[in-house]
Parts: sequence; structure tokens; C-alpha cells
Amino acid sequence: MSFIKFLLWLSLGIVFYAYAGYAAVIGLLSRLFGQAEQRNPGYQPLVTTLIAAHNEEDCIEAKILNCLDQSYPASKHEIVVVSDGSNDNTPQIVEKYADRNVVSLYESARNGKTAAVNRAMRQVKGEIVVLSDANNMYNRDAVANLTRHFADPKVGCVSGEKRILKTGEAPTSGGEGLYWKYESFLKKCDSAFYSVVGAAGEIYAVRRELYSPPPKDCLLDDFIVSMEIAQQDYRVIYEPEAISYETGSASLRDEYKRRSRIFCGGFQSVARLPRLMNPLRGRLWFQYFSHRVLRWVVTPFLVPAIFVLNIPLARRSAFYRLLLLGQVLFYVLGLIGLRQLDRSDKKPNLVLYIPAYFSFIHLAQLSGFRRWVAGRETGVWVRAQRAGVTNPGLGLSAGAGADASSLQASDKAVSN
Repeated sequence: MSFIKFLLWLSLGIVFYAYAGYAAVIGLLSRLFGQAEQRNPGYQPLVTTLIAAHNEEDCIEAKILNCLDQSYPASKHEIVVVSDGSNDNTPQIVEKYADRNVVSLYESARNGKTAAVNRAMRQVKGEIVVLSDANNMYNRDAVANLTRHFADPKVGCVSGEKRILKTGEAPTSGGEGLYWKYESFLKKCDSAFYSVVGAAGEIYAVRRELYSPPPKDCLLDDFIVSMEIAQQDYRVIYEPEAISYETGSASLRDEYKRRSRIFCGGFQSVARLPRLMNPLRGRLWFQYFSHRVLRWVVTPFLVPAIFVLNIPLARRSAFYRLLLLGQVLFYVLGLIGLRQLDRSDKKPNLVLYIPAYFSFIHLAQLSGFRRWVAGRETGVWVRAQRAGVTNPGLGLSAGAGADASSLQASDKAVSN
């Protein structure tokens, strides 16, 4: 029994550290041993905003107008839309803006987002490339705020801030918003201590010369690209004033599919980045192991193990019976919360949110592991439906130009 107790408390300790302890540790370390960041607004090299699009006729024009409205000098800002296998009006809409320095890279074959981005990266002109999705809207200074960090030659990648807009049609928006708020805190601390461990695919910038094309079956191309740059001893910086806005998933089922695929990509990414597991990498290894490896590939198995290990101990001790009862109650509340989240006509009950979202995430992680083991995932996929898909820039100005005032107004609707 003593060995079972050891395993139980070790598992509890690791799970606690992964979800709460690391945040406290990195917060302290960033304050004590944080590194200075150079920001030079006068640094204005040629920048390309690269948008990957597949059948995005409902939002691509809004995205182009959003990019054209950026405060970065238009003469130094190239906009490229790589449309891979689109069979709707996406290519035709992009062509309308050819006279405004918007380049269309259309190919009829569909090989997936990663293959499309790799193809486009060989043709873009910018020294700095901002990679973006079609259904995300940026604040007006996003490109400028990302670019100003590259005045520091040690910076190889800059990740922006992702925010989820609340809508009446998105029952998962509140959860996504809270999750990204927590992630934003970790990124801020990671960046200050040394380097962010994974950029947000919706809004991040890289030095074109450092871009290493990931395999086309890569599921988390943003993570692989940014960590490959980190492996070259360049810093990945977090810029909270470069903001990407999007709505939450339209349904719990859509969000579950999206999360399952992301976690499948997490297992794939850890397997493909073995050099980052070397403790001799110092700060980067510590951050990568604590923030990603433990969260993505260890805790999904420890959470159910804690429950199983608790059962034999509960037969002999009142303390462990209470611990087991607490777990049962936690997951019952989680089940009730998930049922409530799945009903689009009701908002999530805050009392039930934590157990519901915790259970949801770990179920998605185990599903992701099953998908990774099956080995049937490719780089070709259909993105989850988002709430308000007819206008992903909900709350933005008419025409979705996403000027500064409209985004400031929409920022008040961002999930807290």
C-alpha cells in the first residue's frame, strides 16, 4: 500500500504542478531572472502577412480589409493569400484586391494548410512574415507591434495574443476565453524568463530566413515552426499588444473535435522534437518540459490513474475515502456542467465550469492520443464551425475593416 500511496501523491503532485505550480514558479522566475526585451517602433522592414485560406468566402474579404487597415506602412506591407483547393469564391474575392498589393497564390489541389504555407513561404518577399488564419481579425497596430521586436537580432519569432469574443450563440466561448487568459499569463512569464514555448497560430511572426518547412502531415505547424526556431537558439517573444480576435466554437461537439485534433498534434509534436528534451538546453528545456510535455503527454494519463490508485486506499482509510468521494463529486459536477455547456440556449454555470472544462480537456487529450496512435491524421482537415461564421469579426465595423475604434469596442465584449 505504501507504494500505491507514493504513486498517488506523485501523480497528484505532477498534475498540480502542471496546472498551477508551474504558473507560480515561472511567475516568480520571470520577476527574478527576467531578460530585457528590445522594442523599436522605428524598425520597419518589408513584412508579408501570409493568410492560409480554404473555402473562406464568408470571411476572406473582411480579413483582407483588416490587413489593409493596418497601421504598418502600406509600401512595406505585402499581403499574400494562399488558397489551397478552395472550390468556392475565395480565389475570385482575393483577386479583386490585386491592385492593392494583395497577392493570390491559388492552387486547385488540396494538400493541407502546412503544405500550402510551405509553398507560399518560397514566394513571399517579406523579411518578416506574419502568419494568420482567414477567420481572425487583428487590432490595427498588430503587425507593427509584432515587427518592432525583430530589431533585436536574438529574436526569431514573435507570438501575439489570441482573444475569444463572447456571443450569444457560442456556449464554449466563456471557457475558451478563460483558457486563453491563463495561457496568456503563462506566455507573458515564459517570454520574460527566456522564450515562449509555442506560438499562437492565429497571430505570429517569424524571420523568413529561419523558417524550416514542417512535414505536410504536421498538425501543429505553428508550434513546430516556432520551436524549431527556438532550437536554433533564437528567442520566441510574446507580444500582448498584437491581438487576434475570433469567436468561440459553435457547439461543444465542434470544440471537442478541434481540441482532440490539437492534442493529437501535441503528441505528434513532442515525438518530433526530441532535442528539446535535453536538460542541457537549460531554460528552454525547463519551460518546454513543464509547460508542454507535462500538460500534453503526461497529465492525460495521470488524471485517471489518480482515481484508480485512490480506490484500494479508500478501503482502509477515512482520509482516502473522502479523497475518493471528492473526486467522484468533482466528475459528477463535471458531467452536469458538460450537459449544460452542450445546450446552446443556456449559459455555462460558473459553479460547474471548472470540473466541466477540466473533464472536457482531459477527454479530448485521451481522444487525441488515440488518434495519434492510430496514425491516420493528415495535414488536410476541416476547421471546426465557429459561432457567427457569417462574420467572424463579430462586433467589428461595417465591412469588417476592423479599424481601431471598432476593435476597441469589441474588446469590451471579450471573455473575461
